Amino acid sequence: MIYYLRHSLLSFFAILWLGIAPAHAIGGSAIVPYWHKSNNTVALVDVANVSSTTVNVSVKFYDTNGAAYTESSEGGSNFIFYGNFSGQDPVGNTASLSANTHGGIKIDSVGNNTYGYAVITWTSSGNEPVALVASAATDIHDGYGNRVAYTRSFIKDATPF
Repeated sequence: MIYYLRHSLLSFFAILWLGIAPAHAIGGSAIVPYWHKSNNTVALVDVANVSSTTVNVSVKFYDTNGAAYTESSEGGSNFIFYGNFSGQDPVGNTASLSANTHGGIKIDSVGNNTYGYAVITWTSSGNEPVALVASAATDIHDGYGNRVAYTRSFIKDATPF
């Protein structure tokens, strides 16, 4: 009888706790191991939300010395956002990316020859353990605007994170 009563009370309190426990955001991150831009080279980082919920995305760029790379890091540097980011820009801030949509960041081909890495982070109040697929690209043009080379690498072998 005591065992039954104790077991029932524990079950009751466990259910009660689950019912009133605050929802915790989940999230993930991935490292873009290399980006490069120069006066004829554009850096691109693309993310796709493959989940069924909106996620909050942030991308932070760093130079080869580990210093944050922002638009003000050098004269003429320009971040261009495309796709479905909403709210703030995702570089150093947090932007929303709706379910099953895509967003991208382009570092324009002006300024110095600069390269480094980036960190993509995301959070969501949904319950999906993975949400994003990401890739990085380098687009090289000659002095006349003709494409010379284009490479794209998938982050984590295109495995959602």
